[in-house]
Amino acid sequence: MEIAGELVITEATVKTHINNLFAKAGVRDRAQAVTYAFRHGMARPN
Repeated sequence: MEIAGELVITEATVKTHINNLFAKAGVRDRAQAVTYAFRHGMARPN
């Protein structure tokens, strides 16, 4: 996983952080996380 390599952490740690973010945002998967980010002004379409 590229994220783990860039941050010099294990893939398991990345997955834990992603799951924690999903829980806090109340989403189940990355697609819902992207929708959440757009709705809350955290991301913009190009």
